[in-house]
Amino acid sequence: MTSTYPVGRVPRGVPRKEPHERRGGNDNVLFPTSPGSGKRAGGAAELSAILLRGGRIIDPAQGTDVVSDLLIEDGVVRRMEPAISPPGGARVIEAQGLIVCPGFVDLHCHLREPGQEDRETIVTGTEAAARGGFTTICAMPNTDPAIDTRATVEFVFRKASEEGMVRVLPIGCVTKGSRG
Repeated sequence: MTSTYPVGRVPRGVPRKEPHERRGGNDNVLFPTSPGSGKRAGGAAELSAILLRGGRIIDPAQGTDVVSDLLIEDGVVRRMEPAISPPGGARVIEAQGLIVCPGFVDLHCHLREPGQEDRETIVTGTEAAARGGFTTICAMPNTDPAIDTRATVEFVFRKASEEGMVRVLPIGCVTKGSRG
C-alpha cells in the first residue's frame, strides 16, 4: 500500500517550527507535506521516517479498517503491520485511540484572497484546513477581484504553493466578474 496520510497525533509541548508544528486547534493532526515543495508544512525539513503506533487505520479506497502501526518514510506510507520496530532516527507517535486516514478534500471553501484578506487569507485558510485533516481545498471565486482570469488563478496557485499548508485548487468564475 503506497499512499500519503496527513494524520497522526501531534504531541503536546512540541515547539513551534518543528516538523509537526502545532498551531493550536486540533492536536490530533499531523500537518501534511506542502504540495510539490518537498518540505513539511510551515517550511521545516521533512523527517525521513515517522512511525504511527497503534492507530485505527481507515482507508475506504483500500477497504482498510484495522488497528495497526503505520510507517511513513520520506513522506510515503511504506508499511502497515500490527507491530513495527522503528527504524533508526524515526519519530514515533503513539496513536492509540486516534484515527489515521487519508486526507480530506473540501470542495467548497472561501479563502477570500485576493482582495478580502481582512476576512481570510490563503495562509490562515490552509492552516485551518490542515488542522481539520484536509489536504486539498477548492477555493471559491468570490474574491475581489473575482477569480475570472488566468492571471488570478495563477496568483492563487503561486501563493498557495509558496505559503499554503495544503493543496489549493482555485475554482474559476463561469462569467466575468461573477456577474451571471
